[in-house]
Amino acid sequence: MLLGVIDRPRLIRQLSSASCAVVVLQAPAGYGKTVLIEQWLGRESGGRSRIVRLNLSGRDTDPAFFLRRLTRAVSDASPDQVHRADGRKSDPAHPEAGPCLDMLSEAVAGLSSPTRLVIDNCQHLAGSDGIAAVFGALLSPGHPELRLVLSGRGPVPVPLGRLRAQGHVVELHSDQLAFSEAEITELVRYATGDGQPNRARIDDLHARTEGWPAGVGLALRSPAPEPEPPLPDAWAAQAMEYNDFFREEVFDGLGSEVRSFLLRVSVVDEFSPEMASALSDSKNAGELIGRCLTAGAFLRPVDAACYRWRFHPGFRAFLRRELQQRHPEIVDDLHRRAALWLDADGSVSQAVGHALQADDHALAARILEARGDQLLAAGRHAELISLTNRLPIRVCTGRPRLMLTILAVTVLSHGSQVNADPLDVDHWIARFEQCLETMRGTGELDEPARLGLRDRLDALRLVATIRAYRLDEAEAKCVELINTYRERSGITASGLYWLLLHINYERLKLRPLEALEEHAHHATPWTADEAPVPSLTLDTVVARSRFLLGHTDRAVELLESALRTAASAQSAHAPLTPIPAMPLAEIHYELNEIPRARDLVAAHRQGATTVLGLDQGIPYWITRARLAHSDGAVDEASALLEEARAFALHHRNEKLLLAVAEEHIRLLLRQGDVDAARRVGRDAVLGAPAHTGTGGPVSVLEAYRAAAQARLAIAGYRLDEANALVRRWQGQVTARGVTYAVVKWDLLHCQIHLLRGEHDKALSLLESTVRLAAPGRFVRRFLDEGPRIGSLLAELDESPLRSAADCGDFLDTLLTAARSEYADVFSAKVPQQYVSGVAAPLSRREVEILRLAARGMPYRAIADTIELTEGSVKWYMQQIFDKLHVRRRFDAIEKARVLGFIA
Repeated sequence: MLLGVIDRPRLIRQLSSASCAVVVLQAPAGYGKTVLIEQWLGRESGGRSRIVRLNLSGRDTDPAFFLRRLTRAVSDASPDQVHRADGRKSDPAHPEAGPCLDMLSEAVAGLSSPTRLVIDNCQHLAGSDGIAAVFGALLSPGHPELRLVLSGRGPVPVPLGRLRAQGHVVELHSDQLAFSEAEITELVRYATGDGQPNRARIDDLHARTEGWPAGVGLALRSPAPEPEPPLPDAWAAQAMEYNDFFREEVFDGLGSEVRSFLLRVSVVDEFSPEMASALSDSKNAGELIGRCLTAGAFLRPVDAACYRWRFHPGFRAFLRRELQQRHPEIVDDLHRRAALWLDADGSVSQAVGHALQADDHALAARILEARGDQLLAAGRHAELISLTNRLPIRVCTGRPRLMLTILAVTVLSHGSQVNADPLDVDHWIARFEQCLETMRGTGELDEPARLGLRDRLDALRLVATIRAYRLDEAEAKCVELINTYRERSGITASGLYWLLLHINYERLKLRPLEALEEHAHHATPWTADEAPVPSLTLDTVVARSRFLLGHTDRAVELLESALRTAASAQSAHAPLTPIPAMPLAEIHYELNEIPRARDLVAAHRQGATTVLGLDQGIPYWITRARLAHSDGAVDEASALLEEARAFALHHRNEKLLLAVAEEHIRLLLRQGDVDAARRVGRDAVLGAPAHTGTGGPVSVLEAYRAAAQARLAIAGYRLDEANALVRRWQGQVTARGVTYAVVKWDLLHCQIHLLRGEHDKALSLLESTVRLAAPGRFVRRFLDEGPRIGSLLAELDESPLRSAADCGDFLDTLLTAARSEYADVFSAKVPQQYVSGVAAPLSRREVEILRLAARGMPYRAIADTIELTEGSVKWYMQQIFDKLHVRRRFDAIEKARVLGFIA
């Protein structure tokens, strides 16, 4: 037998437990129970144990018949002896059982050598009266020589409670008897002669059969090639072999009531007794499930309480084929019943799926129309998109609420892109308005309902405008709608305050935060449990705003609370924890609490890049890259940012694209790779710096663009251009009180002062920036700017600021971290001439020569490395001396390090 070639030492070790009095093997047909018992007994006995086998059949449901067979087997008595015992005093309930039971007890007590009593096909004893007494005699204390081995397709009717409590029972079920991937690999090697079987084939076999040994064997015996498609189509490739097995071994042996029950419930993937009753019109579904288990009908519990059940996928496919062949006329009705039951149970996706399988598009549309808002509020956007895409347009256009749901998910699935093509949104708005007017004319929709739907349409138009990043227009419209709805309460009014909060965040107008937050929460008609996504996004926007204002502790408190809420409200359909977790990880990184940031990203990254997660995509991608860079994994950080760029392009999310570009440019410039940084800027289509005066748009998106432009201008020594851009943004964010942004722009200004040779101005600005950053504890904002800021921080080591009440502790923390990050800068006093300006930018060739010189290479070795003459290298070094205002090679190298030209 093919299955017998697999050695199963892990199971045999369990069966050989010295304290074991009873071994139970319970699993449907084809799980290798008999083969395993043979392997185990063959190894264990070694001629020392007596093995008694009893293979049961349907006749053994008669307790007297079973008892005579069992007594004869144990006592090795002849049939005449047993029959003569029948003449003794009998049990009133079972006249023939009493004498045989006495004789069985005597036979067991008289065993003089270890005996293994193997009883196979124990499912035939189910429901038989008096069986418990028989096994009680076998298992009574004082019979150490007897070991009972029970094998069957269903639960064995043996009282095992006491023995389980004492640890004297070994039980193996289908989960333990199933083949592991390693065992399937071994079997494939044996069956095919292929020493290196295809990994995809092994994975397919394991997933498709769930390790069912007979299923694996049948697949390998089939002449057809192993199928590539995933379930359920894969089962069709060997339908004949599987059909014959399931029919002969299981289905044909069942009663008609059980067969009908199995066929009807097979249309669903999982079922409870109540659902099974709805599908089968049976009032005793629980009892029928029990009979299926007893018969070994490949039924498995889904939950620990054994309330929900499912079939093995192969048996389910067999049942569905049988149903289609025997009763095709009831298949659609069964799917409709399943759809209605699942809808009532809240399983929307499955309900719509069954309605579509019944070709009942109207039912699918009704379900989705009724449940669309629920899915939106739960953040199940991807699921909603998938479901709406499966519905024909003609079915949707006459249902205004469903059309609003489709419009909402269309708007929310778009990334933020300036001047985004609004074709999809406008298309659905036009259809929606046409539907409203038609239903108004026919009287299908009363005026209050129509106005309510138009209110929601106005809110969705506003969301679309924000997504397109037309923020001035969005703010004006939002204020107008708030005034319109001032006397109303409910989802629209609350949503408008939340949208205004979001608009203000994007525009860096954070000072009205308190009033808007109070209005948004006051007007909210839902709880976090009822609509977790609006609640979580509101808290996240408020927390991020507070962080930018420098209220770090309050921001962390809000996000930690939101994270707990998300953990309790999320589902497998929509992971919600990334909404607060990614901004929280970003804040912990900025506080230089690296382990906490890393733990948050690792624990909550699933779902961080879904459509729902577009807004938390920025802290997710950038924090991951910064963590990698802080670990010294520069290439990994760069690869993550390239991946983020591709993600942003795919989702047409310009804000994410610019945020990633600025971060990538900063990292590349820290490595001295100016050319690569310029390429990133070109790819992000940054454009030329604009609005360097006091006017121009101010937003989160434009801030990312401006910072990237400023960094490239500084790297190219276009210092006047960089200075104008930096000064403009310094003024804007200072006027708005956005402390975190002020710190960022001040540090860029410090670098401009350094390159201009304005060292005192740079140091003075740094001191004021430290004071500003202290309440928010923005440690990494300083460290991540590179060695230029590192060299200035080294000069604060003996600064009076260290004793200042408002920032002394923060400066101590900052210097401790900087000393670790820039040990070479802190190890020696930086001479004044090293922090003066430069006459002109260094060329790529000059930087290359400086890097080689920093390694200690002489001029001739440098010349050989870059394929120049030694005289040319010396000429380049003289140009470097002139530009850096130094006279010696050592000073040129040290000053280049201080200014960030070389690492």
